[in-house]
This record gives sequence, structure tokens and C-alpha cells, in this order.
Amino acid sequence: MKTIENFFLKGSEKVRQQIISVALERFAHFGIEKTTMYEIAKAADITTVCLASHFVNKQDLINEIGKEIIQEESAQLSHLVHKDTPTLQALYRLLEIKDKTRRKYSRTQILYNRGAIYAGLPETLIKLIKTVEIRQLSRIFKRGIENGELINFSIQHIASLYAEILHGLVIGAGTKINSINMGSGYLPEEILEKQKEITSIFINGLRPPLSLEAIRQCNN
Repeated sequence: MKTIENFFLKGSEKVRQQIISVALERFAHFGIEKTTMYEIAKAADITTVCLASHFVNKQDLINEIGKEIIQEESAQLSHLVHKDTPTLQALYRLLEIKDKTRRKYSRTQILYNRGAIYAGLPETLIKLIKTVEIRQLSRIFKRGIENGELINFSIQHIASLYAEILHGLVIGAGTKINSINMGSGYLPEEILEKQKEITSIFINGLRPPLSLEAIRQCNN
């Protein structure tokens, strides 16, 4: 009996992944707003009833795709960042993971977009994105404090502030793409470089002050 159940579960998961794959392709080509659930079902070669059994509506579909992307990022972070990873290196790796995601999904309007984030993203997904990002940053900052790399500070507050700075740099690239007059601007390809630069400045400001002996050694 379990073998039969497993067979149907695997088949259902295969259909679910096919739906997500087709949806991402159509979002990238036509945009989220112009893509209908009927078109997704047709492209996936399934009925609308079958589609509805997996995703109630387009917002539900977007929400689930977003969750999978977040899980994918979290898995990469757990693999690349360990307890003994230096704070700055850990943050760089997190930024590299997010840059990889941004490039992969840049045309779909899911999570990251070259111009702007899709205005119709479910509120629950937006909150989840922010919550997970702050949780990731807080974990890295907490380890830095415990390892003696960083001074003691309000982790939640600083993680939230830092997340806002990173998000602002992503928006800054959008001004260049959309020709918004906000200074010279920069391209999406430059986001990671700028985020790393600001991260270095940010973390150096959170390090314990050097002792007089350490300063003497630096000067010698």
C-alpha cells in the first residue's frame, strides 16, 4: 500500500515542479500580470482542475515559488557558512548566494527583478522574505559577537538596518535600468560589488577597538 502511495506522491510532486517550471518561463517571457493560470495549465499540458489541485490561484503559486527560492538560498547558506566562518566572509557568501538568485530569477519578477519587484507579490511572501533575511543576518552577527570578532550590540536592530541598506542598493540599480534621474546610478551587475564594499565598512564599524599594543604593531 505504501508503495502505491509513494508512487502517487512522486507523480504529484513531478507535476507540481512542472507547473512551477512552466510558470517561471511564462513570467520571464510575458510578465506575471499578463500570464494567466489557464495559459500555465495549457503550457504544462494539464487541466485547469489539475492545476487548481496544486495551486488555488496565481498568488498561491507565486507564494509557493517564493518559498522554494528562499529554502534554496537557506540550504546553500547552511552548506557554505559554518560556526567558524569569519563574519565578513560569511556575509560575503550570503551576498553571493543572493546575487546568484537575483541573476537566476531577474526576468521573472519573483523576489528580484532588473526593474522593480512585482507589485502583486503576496503580503505573506514579502514578510517571509524580510523575516528570513533578518534571521540569517542575525545568526551571522550573533556568531561574530560570540567569537569576539564584533562588539556587543542589538542584533535584531542592526540586522534590520543592514538589510535595509542592502535592499536600497538593489533599488539603486533599478533607477539606472528605468532611467530614473537619481544621480549616475549603476547596473545590476554592480550590486554585489557595492554590497560587499558597504559590508566591509559596516562590519569594521562593529569590531572591538584595537588595544594600544595592537595599534603600535600596526604602525611598526
